[in-house]
Amino acid sequence: MSKFFRGTGVVLILLYSCSKDKPILEPRSVVPDYTPMSVGSYWVYDWYSVDTLGNEWPIGLTDSVYIAGDTIIGNDTFAIRVGTWYFASQPFREYWRDSAGYLVNPWGGISFSATNFTDTLYMSNMGQVKKYRVMRDIGEVVTVPVGTFRTLNAAYVWEKLDGVWDNCVGPYDIHDFQYAENVGMVRTSLQFTNGSCVVQEGRLRSYFIAP
Repeated sequence: MSKFFRGTGVVLILLYSCSKDKPILEPRSVVPDYTPMSVGSYWVYDWYSVDTLGNEWPIGLTDSVYIAGDTIIGNDTFAIRVGTWYFASQPFREYWRDSAGYLVNPWGGISFSATNFTDTLYMSNMGQVKKYRVMRDIGEVVTVPVGTFRTLNAAYVWEKLDGVWDNCVGPYDIHDFQYAENVGMVRTSLQFTNGSCVVQEGRLRSYFIAP
């Protein structure tokens, strides 16, 4: 089987393990902007397959995401984010706003934080599967077609409580969504739990942040 999670690398290790030391960002008095949402901004991603040896190849798929406008929901203003994503049959349309460095949807769900690197941002249980989002790999440097960026990773984890997904990923099916300051998401991944041990990565090819 395979699973896809939005909102944006490859991790085949346990959630809190770390293969190398990564610098911790210094605290700031002004919250940095990792999720630009000005109307007219856009991002274009190319998709690649990556195997366990690090071999990679393009799969001939390109997606684009843009900020189409904004709208009032309740008492808050939300950006309207529209785009295509990884073989989905129809374009998606979703609503997000920045709340003191947290990326929040109209129902209060949090998918990213620029300031909270310790707490679980989101959690839910579905039987023997626990789903949660945490910030990790703080300051990791990522190179994608458009350039090299220092990032924050809003990892989305599906943890199988009664065993393992398969020999490729064990009990943790982890998807990375790596954001760069003043740019947005630069890299994401789909981790396939079907025994192939091949990961799909979406990498930022071009972008524009509207003033």
